[in-house]
Amino acid sequence: MDFQEMFFSFDGRLNRKPYILRFLLRNAIIWCLGYLIGSLFAPDGTMFQILAFALTFIAALSCLSLLRRTIGPNRYGPDPLADGRGIDAW
Repeated sequence: MDFQEMFFSFDGRLNRKPYILRFLLRNAIIWCLGYLIGSLFAPDGTMFQILAFALTFIAALSCLSLLRRTIGPNRYGPDPLADGRGIDAW
């Protein structure tokens, strides 16, 4: 599984463990990149604003790809939350 498939793919389903691990890794990467951008460019400069916007856009897209989609079974398998033990975010 490559980086693009892990963080930007809208195919497949995730149960709790892969979701939490990907969420934590995504946040660590975003935090490190944000720190790097903040330390290399002045916060009131144009380049900082452009890079901060791009990082925010990429983070939002990645976050959307981790959300639950189809309720119930689909071609990828049974719903991991169908047994009623999971908490539905919607």
